[in-house]
Amino acid sequence: MLDATSAIPGAPIPRGNELLACSGTRRLLRDNESVAIWNFLRTLGDWTGFVTGGCTGIDHFCGEHLARLFPQAHHIVVVPGNRSRIAAWWRKFETSDTHIEVIELDSSSTYRDRNLRLVALSGALFAVPEYPERASGSRRSGTWQTVRMARTAHDDGKHTNPPLVVPLSTLAT
Repeated sequence: MLDATSAIPGAPIPRGNELLACSGTRRLLRDNESVAIWNFLRTLGDWTGFVTGGCTGIDHFCGEHLARLFPQAHHIVVVPGNRSRIAAWWRKFETSDTHIEVIELDSSSTYRDRNLRLVALSGALFAVPEYPERASGSRRSGTWQTVRMARTAHDDGKHTNPPLVVPLSTLAT
């Protein structure tokens, strides 16, 4: 188990002008989880930009904190047609120097479409699912769907790094 002061192992290394995608659980984070993930995000300064999905939970946490930590980076938020789970954190930056590009998919788009776009726009994925992959709660998980898409992209040579997956259950409580 990782504790709040541990480094998350296996940080992906950017190649060229790649963007790092972040995806994860919609659940709000506990303090220890927030600290561990924030400590990891601070190490990502070599990336030219970041892509998130705009959802509540990890998308919101990573998107907002990466925009604050690296305002000079290129930030992209991909928003699906179904906006029922969206946390519009990027609006806080509308009057700042931080450039956040919002890609709004058409009204018929799904979260799967959003996940495909996240993977297509990035060179690697940092994923924080609620549960490990084999747990029953992960069968229909959008985060695990995105991880599987990123694994395929890596196997096909489209991602230079395999996905880095850190289930919340691996963070000490």
